[in-house]
Amino acid sequence: MYGGYSAGPCVLGPTIRCFEITDDPLIVPAVYGDEPVWTGMGIIDFVVVPHVGSPDHAVSALLTQFAADYGSAGVPYLGLRDGEVLVIDGADFTVI
Repeated sequence: MYGGYSAGPCVLGPTIRCFEITDDPLIVPAVYGDEPVWTGMGIIDFVVVPHVGSPDHAVSALLTQFAADYGSAGVPYLGLRDGEVLVIDGADFTVI
């Protein structure tokens, strides 16, 4: 079982590339002395983009555009609005 919110589900997909628009990757070498790891855990075959269409969240507009860019590039993604939950059971998933 895994639970997370905001950036928590982002690591489940194949990549976390492009989330640097909201989280500065230069913090990683400054704090840990190593380069960022851009590979996700690969548990699911799509990228979860949080806060899409959630105007009360500070980075909603950036992430909504990010999701649209992924869609235009043919990258499989799932945008989640604040308050939505992604439930994964084996190969099946549901958003509630």
